[in-house]
Amino acid sequence: MLNYRINRPTYWASIAMFTLVVCVFVYLGKGNAGLEIMMVVTGIPRLHDIGRSGWWIGAVILAEITVVVGLMIAGTSSDTLELILAFLVLLIGLLAIWLGAIPGQAETNRWGEPTQRGIRFGRLRIS
Repeated sequence: MLNYRINRPTYWASIAMFTLVVCVFVYLGKGNAGLEIMMVVTGIPRLHDIGRSGWWIGAVILAEITVVVGLMIAGTSSDTLELILAFLVLLIGLLAIWLGAIPGQAETNRWGEPTQRGIRFGRLRIS
């Protein structure tokens, strides 16, 4: 189990780095599956920092997959499917912004000690 917390500055720095990597992959024509990886790697420790279970990320990914597969099985036209996918991306983006805006818990929770100030990647600290 991942028992790790990250603060808001570290979350936003991680999002910026992952976004850059995903943009490079998209530019090279390698797809954008990295978005779900980014959601897991940054979202779980951020959820832990606000005192929530990381399984909420799994619920979001499962809901996304369920909607897409259900629409494909229903024979939804490609234009409608693209529109719904764009809406899902917007919704997930808004959730990511919310996750980066809400302050973490100031006290120890079941996922560890409160985070320290500044951007931290493991033992590396950028102030």
